[in-house]
Amino acid sequence: MRVVSPHRAATVWFEDGVPTRLFWTDRRWRVLDRPTRLDVREDILFPPATGGSPRIGSGWRFIAGAEDRAETYVFDLRETAPDRFEVLRVFE
Repeated sequence: MRVVSPHRAATVWFEDGVPTRLFWTDRRWRVLDRPTRLDVREDILFPPATGGSPRIGSGWRFIAGAEDRAETYVFDLRETAPDRFEVLRVFE
């Protein structure tokens, strides 16, 4: 099941080049698995109004648990700028 949230911005911490922690929806999350690198095509998420080439960005998919251990989700993130991320999708 997909989790819907208006909160898209996230802060991500890395170790050895992979995400290890996340701050999203005013909560701390810890990555629980080995993150997978994603190539995110913007036209798949937001079809262009006019023709044009899609923008491809980098992102990550991983399972993270809330610090209070109340919830665990699969997160898809996209890097929007250096050290800036947005949450694209969250699944239970």
